[in-house]
Amino acid sequence: SYQYFSNWYCPAIREMAVLPEFQATPEWICQNIRPKITKKQAKDALRILQSLNMIEILEDSSVKVQDGTLATPSQMVGIAVHNFHKEMLQLAIESIDRFHSSQRHLLGVTVNVPHSLLPELKEEMNNFAARICDICDSNTDPSEEVLQVNLHFYPLSQPKEET
Repeated sequence: SYQYFSNWYCPAIREMAVLPEFQATPEWICQNIRPKITKKQAKDALRILQSLNMIEILEDSSVKVQDGTLATPSQMVGIAVHNFHKEMLQLAIESIDRFHSSQRHLLGVTVNVPHSLLPELKEEMNNFAARICDICDSNTDPSEEVLQVNLHFYPLSQPKEET
């Protein structure tokens, strides 16, 4: 499962598998994923997804998407998740030039806050992410595209020293 988070395209391919036209072949994946990956990367991702029971490729080449489980020591997940976020942030940067504004949405606000507010902001962001997942999961229209949704905060100033 470390490998699942180690490369941005594993979670993306798992979500692509829900698309009605999805084909579990490296060729189809390479033609439809953005940015492009190699056939070896696509093949490795399919192997990882199958080994984690996240997808099952049936005899007729159709795909059954399953929830799967990730059982990895937290230390390993931490490293992989850090790499995953770095890759996704880089893709967000590249999306500015890669996609027309009608295909992407970047949002940022700069605010000043007391440290005591940080836990509440994190909780609100977690609730927002859960709500986005609920909206997508409960929609009955056929899926047409896979999106990455990010919302971040990080310091832009040196924190005031506590006395």
